Amino acid sequence: MTNLQGYWLSDKPTYRLATCCMFDKAPLDNMNMGTTTKTSALANHRKPLEKAIYNTKKLIEQLTYLSKQPESLRYWRISSEILPCYTVKEINPYYDEIKETLVELLREAGRIAISNRIRLSSHPGQFTVLGSNRAEVVANSIEDLRYHSQIFKWMNIPAREAIINIHLQGLYNGKHIDGIRRFATNFKYLDDYTQQALTVENEDKPNGYDIEHTLELAQLIPIRCMLDVHHYYCHRKGEDYITHTHPYFKEFLKTWYPIRPAMHKSQSKIGGNRMNEHSDEFHDEFFSSLAVPMLEYTDIECELKNKWSGVQKFYSYVQEEEQMSGESLQFKTV
Repeated sequence: MTNLQGYWLSDKPTYRLATCCMFDKAPLDNMNMGTTTKTSALANHRKPLEKAIYNTKKLIEQLTYLSKQPESLRYWRISSEILPCYTVKEINPYYDEIKETLVELLREAGRIAISNRIRLSSHPGQFTVLGSNRAEVVANSIEDLRYHSQIFKWMNIPAREAIINIHLQGLYNGKHIDGIRRFATNFKYLDDYTQQALTVENEDKPNGYDIEHTLELAQLIPIRCMLDVHHYYCHRKGEDYITHTHPYFKEFLKTWYPIRPAMHKSQSKIGGNRMNEHSDEFHDEFFSSLAVPMLEYTDIECELKNKWSGVQKFYSYVQEEEQMSGESLQFKTV
């Protein structure tokens, strides 16, 4: 074994493929979480509280199910909707009514994850923009990041071994360096746990923030880069792709050490209107083949419309590639 760290690593570690937030088919979809709209919550504060209890119990069900799966499939992105409207100022105080129950349930979820080596992550939404030029957006973003941190804290997940991933964003027709500097400045206002858990992802828009920009940010502050290989491809309008030998791939890995890295993978939807529209499954064998050697260096979060079933099919593909080569994937570092 390498000297990488992570509670999910055993004496004979294997790669992890993450399912994002939910199951896509019956009967497993009965374990999916629910949500409550802000309007509904403001009309009746009991609704988000009841849904929060429901969702944390569902998380326990999800992790219990994953604990019985092959180790390579024990990686789960927790839905940001687990505690509905938690950051809504009119609703948040009511959460004190169920805090003791929530903490108990989330501690159990964390116990299941740690004891069964299930890696975990989260992905706050598009409105969490730490590099914004608007003070109220930054304040709301910090509050949202604290919320995600609180979930992992209650689960007893070590900060560096948690993942709270956001996009760099914050360009606003200005220069890339402006958003990078704003992000770096506002990063200082995060608590220590959130700083350690935070990762930053490259964008898909050609005029947006690329992996070179997230790596530039990582030179200013201690943050890990979440490489999205499909975003890299879309950023270049399909004219270039990234491989496990690419210098950017190697530099992304270095930002994670000594934690086992993680990255995102998706493919363009067949017949989709936009290149960045996610496919149901990994249908393109060429791009799937590029990901296999990457698994020796990093775990992969699979962003697919067919959540669990799509991950299972990709897992089968990786196994077939191993069988054809006559060798199992090994853990490597750069």
